[in-house]
Amino acid sequence: MQALIPYVKRLLQLFPQIKDGTKRALSCDEVRKRVYQFETRRYVERISQSPLEFNSDSSSLREFLENAQKKVLHLQVFKREERTWLIKVYQVIQKTGFVTEGQYTILKMKRLLKVNQLMDFTKLMQSTVTPHLLLMACKANQELHEKIKDVIRTLFDTIKQKPIIKIIIITPSEGSTVAFLHHTGRRTSGIGSVRKDERLTWSDLTARSQDKLLEKLVIFQGAEISLNEILSAESPSAKFLSLGTLEEEKELTIADPVPTANAYNESYYIGRTLRHQTFTKMSIFNYIDIGGRYSHFYLARTEEEYKYLCRKKPRSNVHWLQEDKSGNLFWQQSQGSLETLRGYIDTDSSHTYTTEDLDKLLEQAQHHTVMLISDAAGMGKSTVLTHLSKQMKKKFPAKWVVRIDLNDRTDALKALKQDIDEEKAIEFVAEKVLKLNPGLELELFKQGCEHKQKVRIVIMVDGLDEINPFYKETVIDLL
Repeated sequence: MQALIPYVKRLLQLFPQIKDGTKRALSCDEVRKRVYQFETRRYVERISQSPLEFNSDSSSLREFLENAQKKVLHLQVFKREERTWLIKVYQVIQKTGFVTEGQYTILKMKRLLKVNQLMDFTKLMQSTVTPHLLLMACKANQELHEKIKDVIRTLFDTIKQKPIIKIIIITPSEGSTVAFLHHTGRRTSGIGSVRKDERLTWSDLTARSQDKLLEKLVIFQGAEISLNEILSAESPSAKFLSLGTLEEEKELTIADPVPTANAYNESYYIGRTLRHQTFTKMSIFNYIDIGGRYSHFYLARTEEEYKYLCRKKPRSNVHWLQEDKSGNLFWQQSQGSLETLRGYIDTDSSHTYTTEDLDKLLEQAQHHTVMLISDAAGMGKSTVLTHLSKQMKKKFPAKWVVRIDLNDRTDALKALKQDIDEEKAIEFVAEKVLKLNPGLELELFKQGCEHKQKVRIVIMVDGLDEINPFYKETVIDLL
């Protein structure tokens, strides 16, 4: 461009009539119209590529478009939803049939002001003889110098003189630009200027559009997955999704990655074998015959029998043991002390899980709900948890893996009172331990804990054997 300027100047010196001819050509209403139609088509093409498709009902927009007395509609929207609202308003215009192609101009304010320097938009509006709608979106950081304000004032004055022209301005709800536009609209159009605070919701979208948006890739705890792997269109937390972020293809990040235990290094990790002892020796029934009844020890083979004994012997040790088809005796549930029962665990018969058996281990965890990894101090339980959490996220990226080190949470436990119900427990983990961001993250976690979401949550609690005795009851209530 710099190299070209001297040649253009020389050309104009040699042929001064070109300058006048160009001015006359650019001042033609037909040329102005074609330029702004071209700019509008560019935005319409972008809108048509958007996955957003809104339901047809929008009473406030319809009322404005059909009311001849209303001239200016100022939509104050949530931050970063200006473009999203631009799409919605355009779709409403198409469905209502208020204006046809060529009878509307769609521009962002920044672009309008730039094009206006070459082609005076107010002159185009002054020459129009058919109904016309100007749809304009403005960002929060739009700077309005005095020269720009004069352009806007002139534009509003033109609209006041032409009853067939309407304008819809979309701005964030905060900032100096909002106040200026509202004041200018009220000054020029009086009661014909309407201001509304609007917020887009998930339910505004069609079912097809919702499904399409849920196919978007997001970063969930550091893993890339599609959104529909952790929530469905009917999920209550879907209403917290930012439509602007999803529509603009911006990366959506949900929850921090699982924390790593101190001094953990994957390259130095030594694989462990976990042993799950599930059977109880049949000889436990001999204990009853020897005289266990006198020590308040009772065994039940069915759930009904177990409940009956618990009611009849509320202070006794009652254990429900169930026999499977192979004749193995499985412990199901207990009331009272487990001390005697532990002596009859069949240590010779057990399931083992190696590093390669993570799938089977997770199946057991899902079946039993709670899994306890136990060993002597210093044997690497924290290291095992860290390794399992990393492997779990690698194989099952849609699971929400939470790792809590109780020794790092004594301050939070101190503030937590006993007699904790389910709601308080979930709230404590979400807000005090994980410190999740309000909105999508927080609601997704809470509803996941209550099984109202696709996402399944795995909570790993470390340091149970090291916690201060002062917090013992609190931790038990929390678990």
